[in-house]
Amino acid sequence: MICRNETIFIHIPKCGGTAITAQYLHKYGVPTDPQMRVGTQTWSQGYATHYIRGWRNHPPYKMYTMNMHATYDQYALQYPDWKYLSSVRHPYNRFRSAWNHLSDIELVDTPFKNWVPRAIASMQEGKWNKCIDDKDALYELHIMKPSFDPSIVMKPQWQWIRPGVEVHKLEDKTIWEKLKIKEARKNVSQSRPYEWTDKNKELIYEYYKKDFEDFYYGA
Repeated sequence: MICRNETIFIHIPKCGGTAITAQYLHKYGVPTDPQMRVGTQTWSQGYATHYIRGWRNHPPYKMYTMNMHATYDQYALQYPDWKYLSSVRHPYNRFRSAWNHLSDIELVDTPFKNWVPRAIASMQEGKWNKCIDDKDALYELHIMKPSFDPSIVMKPQWQWIRPGVEVHKLEDKTIWEKLKIKEARKNVSQSRPYEWTDKNKELIYEYYKKDFEDFYYGA
């Protein structure tokens, strides 16, 4: 998200970024043109991080659309000298949130305990779609939103940022004060029963070890 005062917030999936973005836009708005409507979308084509186009059926309004999950590398091409900050989350909680999210959009229906080893194995193999239960639903999602890659909810957090990015842990709640916005919760998944095992925690730790180490999370 492109903020005020030459600041950019990098929205890592499943790290509270939806609430942060919503609260920031509600307070400040981006941009300030009263005839501009603001939207967020996950897309990754090309080098742009945002675009402005005419809003069909609502002239003279225009739509300012931002790439909701653009990485530091994407932003830095256009804004190399700006200030960057981001929010990260404990890898265990983030992984469970990813399972919840994929269950919400009906791509997964396997219980968490059984799904973890299959999901980790699919990523290690480089075939993320093997962790999906409903392949038809995944295909339909691709037809409706060909630019959307649902696997991003499980990609390691370090892939979004680089040294120099100011990192805030979601659990510490410091990001709200930094951006001077009111704390909120958005995009909350349906509550589902889940069970942790020591083996599953070990699998997640090994796969996301760089996240644990770079952001100082304990196993």
